[in-house]
Amino acid sequence: MKKSKFHLFLGSFVTPVTVFPTVLTLSATGDNESSNTNNADGDNSNSQPTINPSFNTFGEVVDKITQERLSTIIDNQILEFRRKAQDLVQIASASSNEIIKAIYLQKVADYLEDNREAILENPLKYGFNIVYPKVLALNKEIYTATVHYKNQEYPSIKYGVTASYPTEEVFPNETEGGKVNTISLDYLTEKVYTYYDELNTEFADIFANKNDIPTLKSADENSNLGKINTSMSFDDSHQGVTISVPEGFDSWDEYIRSKVIQRFTSFDLLQNSNDDDIDQDDPFPPITSDQAPNDPLEESEFKFVPELKPIIKYEFFETYAQKLKNSANYEELVQESNSDISLFNDRFYFDNPIFTRYEYKIQSLAIEREGNNSVATPQLIVSVKIRDILNVAKTRLYKTTFEIPTDKKTSLSIESASNLMRETYKRFYKALGIGENIQIKNLGNKSLVTTTYNMIVAANNLLKPASEKDQFKKEYFNLVRLYKNANYELQGEERKTLLPQGNYKKELLNLFLGSLDRLTFNLENNNLNSKNNTGYGYFEYLIVTYKKLVVKLKEVIEQKRLSIIKSNFKNFGYDLAVLENGFKYLTDDLDLLSAIINSSSFNIEKKYDHYVLVLEQVQNTLINLSILTTADSLNPQDRVASGDNPSKKFEQAYEKIKITKPIAQKTKKTTTLQILGSIFSFIGLSTLISWILLKLSKIQKIKLSRRSSIILIVVSSLTFLLGITLIILSFIGGIL
Repeated sequence: MKKSKFHLFLGSFVTPVTVFPTVLTLSATGDNESSNTNNADGDNSNSQPTINPSFNTFGEVVDKITQERLSTIIDNQILEFRRKAQDLVQIASASSNEIIKAIYLQKVADYLEDNREAILENPLKYGFNIVYPKVLALNKEIYTATVHYKNQEYPSIKYGVTASYPTEEVFPNETEGGKVNTISLDYLTEKVYTYYDELNTEFADIFANKNDIPTLKSADENSNLGKINTSMSFDDSHQGVTISVPEGFDSWDEYIRSKVIQRFTSFDLLQNSNDDDIDQDDPFPPITSDQAPNDPLEESEFKFVPELKPIIKYEFFETYAQKLKNSANYEELVQESNSDISLFNDRFYFDNPIFTRYEYKIQSLAIEREGNNSVATPQLIVSVKIRDILNVAKTRLYKTTFEIPTDKKTSLSIESASNLMRETYKRFYKALGIGENIQIKNLGNKSLVTTTYNMIVAANNLLKPASEKDQFKKEYFNLVRLYKNANYELQGEERKTLLPQGNYKKELLNLFLGSLDRLTFNLENNNLNSKNNTGYGYFEYLIVTYKKLVVKLKEVIEQKRLSIIKSNFKNFGYDLAVLENGFKYLTDDLDLLSAIINSSSFNIEKKYDHYVLVLEQVQNTLINLSILTTADSLNPQDRVASGDNPSKKFEQAYEKIKITKPIAQKTKKTTTLQILGSIFSFIGLSTLISWILLKLSKIQKIKLSRRSSIILIVVSSLTFLLGITLIILSFIGGIL
């Protein structure tokens, strides 16, 4: 029998360099990937997940927090609804529908006040469909599914046997198998408190949504169609005005509950769906090690996360700018924050373009005087909480003051510039497959995690320098002031994201991306060095890490996994040539990335566009190759089993690699067409111009016959058109 030879590991490779700046200093080849013996997560890959010894008390803990937080929220919201109702009726020019809204807010307040004790005893009976905290506290095994409710899809919904959602309303898709609920008491407590913090923020929208407020019934029946109608009349004591219960309902309690239960269920599902860090398996096996990489953002304990000042959103600038500048208004602002802190979180933002994994929220306002001296100048102090979206138990509190831009146009300019930085860097996260929540462990390798982490920290340090005299900061705010009268574009959901356009956008990106490009990671002292060109450039740094990782992966395959890989491919009936092509295409795309970074043919914005495009394919290809080169023997029969499993992932990875083509190949074809098109266009156009000049010249040393002129014109025109066609085809090819 002829012995087949696996050709994958022939050739020479880049020499590994073991240096990484900023915080983490690890070997990019992955040699140190199992050296951290002090890590709490270090050697759990083979241990069985276990339930917390105190699990049986978790239900009582949730009940206690629910009673405590829900009673406080209800009491505060009753006061807030009545205050808003009072404000509406005090307006001299209040319309009939504004009066109806005020009365409706009083009805909601009555609903909460009259049923307060009953709500705390049985929340569901009054529309408080509190499910998610119970799922975490009462189920030793948790299942996951994507569900549909009210035409909305909610992925990664966790549920269990003891606490679940009504199946007649919430429709699940295929469910993943159950997993042991391993959460700790501290983690559960933080989750439940966060749940009620979010409920407090969303309470008004759930209980007094503008779509639930009735409108005055019209005499024209046709105009009443599709509306929630009511009529106004004097109350029984003729002391005031009331409104009638909408048709189809016997009481206001019945009507309000019917609206609340749907929105509360949507709220609960959203909290459940957003919380995707519960007992998450790694999305794929580690690339070169049996041990999954740690999360340096989690381990660094907010070390590099800046303490930012809240800034007025431009549309609320006129409402707050003068108030914040005048200490006479501080007491009013504090009272406003005590009534509804969510107003401040809606009307102020934090300039946080890089660390998008962290959520900043204003917690409270207070007036402080230096040294508690009553005659000292008062300061309005803001308490801010930073929360790790992927681990809500990780929080940090700090105190700061508000940032007030000089005028509304500057406020608009600052906000749009911040949005542009954020949207630009989010593309880097998307290309890496870690998303704006920076799920950095998804990179699957310690050296990639280290490099990416260092790049993130360096980008944040660039935008948030310690020195007020920093050159980048100076140039950045010069642009903000220069273009404060520029035009802006609204993008995103509900078109709320302001982005600069034209020259403002171009100059901001040139400054930001160009400044990143000039950063270098020094090889001698393991520090970021922006003052010289020694070491790796910012974007090159990641490419070198990928190249060394590919070398390491090939070594691991050759030394430890080759027989298992061949066996898996044989059992699945797969062609090893697909795997070889995958590695070849990965190398081609990495070479293309290097060429893009070192090219002088593109401006920095175009370079970045190409960089993230190719980077996304590089990361996807590497992940799929790591799945195909697993060290585990797989059973093809498992592909038909329910739920996700390694055999299904193996099959999916093979199909993806099979259809993958190197972007470098497309680029080479496009470039060739553009070069040929340019040459033909130049020849054709030059010949035509020469003929025209000869005809217009008064002194013609060269006489052309009519026939020769026609031939020359036709050939020149066809050559020029051929060139233009080739250039057009190159662009179409690039698009396709």
